Amino acid sequence: MLAVASPPPGSIRHGSITRKPFLVTLDGKENFSSTSYPPEIYARQASPYQYAVEKGKKLWDMMINPKARDQRAGDYENLMRWGWVCATEKRMEIIEEKTGGLEEASRSCHIQFNEEKSIGLSMVTIQATHAEYASIFNPTQGAVVMYTAHSPAYMLEASGKKPTQENTPGISHPSDVLFLTWKHLVTNYPEHGPHLRYVFVRGITSQSVPTRDIIWQALRADDPDLEAPPQGWKNAHMFRRPGQNGKGRKADEPFYAVLGTYNFRTIAYMLAQHQQMFRGRVISSIYIWGEGDYLHGMAHIA
Repeated sequence: MLAVASPPPGSIRHGSITRKPFLVTLDGKENFSSTSYPPEIYARQASPYQYAVEKGKKLWDMMINPKARDQRAGDYENLMRWGWVCATEKRMEIIEEKTGGLEEASRSCHIQFNEEKSIGLSMVTIQATHAEYASIFNPTQGAVVMYTAHSPAYMLEASGKKPTQENTPGISHPSDVLFLTWKHLVTNYPEHGPHLRYVFVRGITSQSVPTRDIIWQALRADDPDLEAPPQGWKNAHMFRRPGQNGKGRKADEPFYAVLGTYNFRTIAYMLAQHQQMFRGRVISSIYIWGEGDYLHGMAHIA
């Protein structure tokens, strides 16, 4: 990627930048409260899988019943003011590398990732936290490929530092970074509208939470005959939205569990908290498939 720089540690001051003209308003504890349950919720969960199920239920309710208090807004320039630096990538060999394993899936969705329709963007806070969110965007056809998501809090913890309000950017959630970037890009393609239809997650992994284990449990819960994650897009497993999985209280739990994992909850938060743009659109289904030891996913938004 391109060489980038950002403000030195300690240059991010939160108190004076949570008010106008910064439209993404934060309560001072946003980085540590908005995407987490309170301690008593953690105590009730029997396993990471069950926690993901409960998280997914909450996110589904947020998408179908958006609350005014949850809504967030802002402009692309706010990212720069909080220390994010954008590196742009248009080289076809890099775009092909970062979308590898998704070719059949994108073709079936009539999506093309090429030099004309795609742009790679990496949002980085180098000196402050070494965080990075990187994706390939296709605004003309309504698609995004997420391939790197290392949050400021995660990178600080990985380096032995405790995330605080002082060392974490006010805009730090991947859902907000993804939204502001998408909003910025679609304004350049008004004839196609702001409709985001597909978000691909390439190379699903997580070192901090057992994402792959949760997805595997969800696959087995949905299809007990599976002995391994389905290989290739043509064999992809589809998790249907709640209400389409038959009767019984647990019928929708596999969908909730996958929705509650790190990568897919990013998409859910974005839709739920930015209704001014997405206007009632939800994750209607999630597809999961394997490529050897790799695991890929796609959220269909409708």
